[in-house]
Amino acid sequence: MRPMLLAAAPGAGAALALAGYAGLQAGPGPYAPLAGAEPAFEPRVIEPLVDPPDIEYPYHDTFGYLRAEHGPSDDSVTITYIDRTAAQAGGRCAWPFCGTDPGATGGTHTMTYLPGQTFAYACADHGDRTRMHMYQYRGTGEFRGARTFTLVRFELEVPRGVPCAFPGYLERTVDVFDGGRLGAYDLGPRRDPPEGPRAADREVIGRAVPVTPLSVDPYTLEWVGQHRGFEGWIWGIAHNADGSITVEYRDERGAGHAATCEPGQTFLASCKERGGVALLAIYSYRGLDVAEYYGRVQPALVAANFKAHTPAPLRCAYPDAIGLAADACDAGRLDAQYDMLRMSRPPP
Repeated sequence: MRPMLLAAAPGAGAALALAGYAGLQAGPGPYAPLAGAEPAFEPRVIEPLVDPPDIEYPYHDTFGYLRAEHGPSDDSVTITYIDRTAAQAGGRCAWPFCGTDPGATGGTHTMTYLPGQTFAYACADHGDRTRMHMYQYRGTGEFRGARTFTLVRFELEVPRGVPCAFPGYLERTVDVFDGGRLGAYDLGPRRDPPEGPRAADREVIGRAVPVTPLSVDPYTLEWVGQHRGFEGWIWGIAHNADGSITVEYRDERGAGHAATCEPGQTFLASCKERGGVALLAIYSYRGLDVAEYYGRVQPALVAANFKAHTPAPLRCAYPDAIGLAADACDAGRLDAQYDMLRMSRPPP
């Protein structure tokens, strides 16, 4: 027997709210197609901190919710969502990566989940289908004294017309998808723990929590050859004959540093110590491709990139952090776990 969903008002703990109770009694109804849908991309485990650092980002809500609170008595999680219908219709955000100001939206709604439950946390129409953004909550864990939520994140494509009305999809999608089906996927550690000098620090970087959407950007070789002033410490990037790239760095004092990166490896753009952790900008070099730029098809370097914060303190000494972070993040599952085509941007 599955644990029962609790829908609670903010601060009410396990108190059952009437709205959530009504949603349970109504059953899945139009959300029944979720039961037979297959994940559009390989499910992935994310581990946001229960008490996240107070850091401002360009996107504040990469997890699809405003805040989450832990219930230690039953290991439940109480999640507060924002109704962003108006913001999405006005083109002011890319769902579900929107701002977190409830005053600029249609209000909030709070749900409480127990370990093992599955539920939709966002949905939107994509072409002739509806994309349901899903979680399975697996309780909490701990990393070096910091408690984390363990969430399996996946996406389902269902027939267009499955409603995305807030908060109906929050209340009526709970456990419609059988979480046992996720056992067919590899949801274990992404790679073996690092070894050798500074292995503990490399593990901290490898477990960094992504806090922005993943973007895939092509940089034409012509543009790369002319441009100086990339993100963070990156001053320039050169493409080598063997397919690797040489990343040239400079810090605020102009001190130079260079590092080579092979296709499939990750490298650091910046590291800043904030709120007791480190804020990282990470790139995943994906090799050489072609892109149309000003009407001409040109060779281009392709890199996926995102921002993340470490789950534990990390020193951001330059250039030490660059070598420490080199290939510390496992980028091998990006193609399987993310809609890389939708995340792609045109070349500069």
